[in-house]
Amino acid sequence: MLSTARSFGRRYPKLRVAFRPAWRLVTQLLWTFRRRLFGKWPIAFAAGRHTILMRAKGQIAECIWQGAFEECERDFVVNEIKSGMRVLNIGANAGLYTIIASKLVGPDGIVHAFEPSSQNFALLNENIKLNGCNNVVANNVALSNCQGKLSLNCDPLHPKSDGHFYVRRLTENSANSPAPIEIVPCTTLDEYWRDACGGVIKPVEFVIIDVEGAELSVFQGARQTIAASPRLAMIMECTEHIPEIAAFLSEFGFAYFHFDLDSTRLLPTEIGRGSFVALREPDRTLSE
Repeated sequence: MLSTARSFGRRYPKLRVAFRPAWRLVTQLLWTFRRRLFGKWPIAFAAGRHTILMRAKGQIAECIWQGAFEECERDFVVNEIKSGMRVLNIGANAGLYTIIASKLVGPDGIVHAFEPSSQNFALLNENIKLNGCNNVVANNVALSNCQGKLSLNCDPLHPKSDGHFYVRRLTENSANSPAPIEIVPCTTLDEYWRDACGGVIKPVEFVIIDVEGAELSVFQGARQTIAASPRLAMIMECTEHIPEIAAFLSEFGFAYFHFDLDSTRLLPTEIGRGSFVALREPDRTLSE
């Protein structure tokens, strides 16, 4: 029923806009109904030739069930990640991209996932187990530009959304700040990856980043890993410090693209707020 309604909306965009508020209400009610009656049944969706399962919990699962959630991003990941790759999913949440990457890299590849929220990390592990992902290393830690502890907070504009948790330094909290959800450990990617590789930083082929405004801190702590990864491709969502991120990535020769769903090709773009792709080898194609 939902897929039929979405197809109708694509054919008649004016009607889609007019009925958008009602559509959101209906899908939210249907999701609540589904969870109460069939909550133990996972949702299933395709990622290339693979079927991905997710527990019917949290914002990500709800968004996937309701519609074409991050369709361009998911299609790019499916087209780009190959067997045997080393993949990092920074800000893994419930594991959507972790599981997709796990299936794509296969037994010869490895996926390292990072999720600071204890709530989301528990769901991440559930979904990893549900999909039999034996090539995933899940880490309940935040990546930043230092080692220590950070404050995990909810977005005041979306207080009930587990997809909008963000981290900040403890010193940034004030007496007037809302109480943090929890205090979480943090480390740098360079420190983590050096240890994971046995003391020598190895190349990484693909990175997925969604850290709700902490992108610059993640990059500042990943300088050595990026430098050691000449064929690195990244897909990320940036919301803060755009000029600083652009300056940082330009040091390593990255070019920026968006993924066109119709042609399944990368098209040049400018770095800005939102989702984009960064490649250190801008001349290579998706088919390589």
